[in-house]
Amino acid sequence: MALSPQPCRSFDHGRDGLSLGEGAGIMLLCATEEAHKRNWPILARITGWGGGL
Repeated sequence: MALSPQPCRSFDHGRDGLSLGEGAGIMLLCATEEAHKRNWPILARITGWGGGL
């Protein structure tokens, strides 16, 4: 029930209600050569992609 009079306890056995939250994230993409030039750590690589309609 979204409008429960009880406080939301997400992991409680008798949970009910809704707890709203916010979040954000960012991902920086650049060419490998640019990362090496700036001495940035390379944490992941995109090895392929695809698209279609």
